[in-house]
Amino acid sequence: MRTAVRNLWTACAGSALAACAGSALAACAWGPGEPFATLSARIEARLEVPGGRDLGDGWQMLASNYQIAIDTLELETGGVALNDAGAGGGVFDPANPPAGYSLCHNGHCHAADGSLVSYEDITAGLGGGGLVTVATLPVGTIDVSEGAARDLECTPSCDLPLASIVLAELDVTRVRASGRVRDGREPARIDEQAWSLDLAFPADAPLVLSTPLSLPADRVHEPDVELALTLAITSRIFDDVAWAAIGDPALALEDDAETRAALIAALGEVTLASAISR
Repeated sequence: MRTAVRNLWTACAGSALAACAGSALAACAWGPGEPFATLSARIEARLEVPGGRDLGDGWQMLASNYQIAIDTLELETGGVALNDAGAGGGVFDPANPPAGYSLCHNGHCHAADGSLVSYEDITAGLGGGGLVTVATLPVGTIDVSEGAARDLECTPSCDLPLASIVLAELDVTRVRASGRVRDGREPARIDEQAWSLDLAFPADAPLVLSTPLSLPADRVHEPDVELALTLAITSRIFDDVAWAAIGDPALALEDDAETRAALIAALGEVTLASAISR
């Protein structure tokens, strides 16, 4: 079916589209039940070392002058939701927000008054019906430290309905990590020791990592779509950890309230990258 859809699009594309007007349009139209687009999706995840931080032997410098080795980093996820701009007159593009909003990322924009406004509320304010999930791409567990790359299936289907997909959101339900930390200063504030992290998020309030998209599914654009998602996490998520103040030799980071809050805030700034080809 993908080949048939591609051939139909080719027949109607470019200058040939004009020839499909009027009575001839029926010959170039998609048949009943044909999808408006068919999606192939892939996700890659990796642990990156920011420039100037690599100390060798797996160690990295943090902004606090502590030094960290990240031995494991794993995310448990519910999947990627592909969100349509919704019905109505307004179309919201996070990459080009309407007047009064800026710095759009991870499901919200900064309003002129300093408040954070969700994409759904902005879309509704433009006259649209809010964001609507048209497909979900189950992902499961991602081993970021080892590097992961996999093709994704879609639910309910990779055949997309008529839509203007503007946002992809990855729901993260758990973050687990482990490694070692030491001080980069003399005299040392702490001895070298192991640390661990196990952050769980409620199913109804996951950590959401997102990327804006411009992915129309219609009778104008080529119907075969390839979506590549990339998740890169760095040691910057640990920059604000007050290692010397935690006090527990085991350094289970989720047990300290301030450390937990700092890590959740830092993880919330991690974004997906996306690339679309047709």
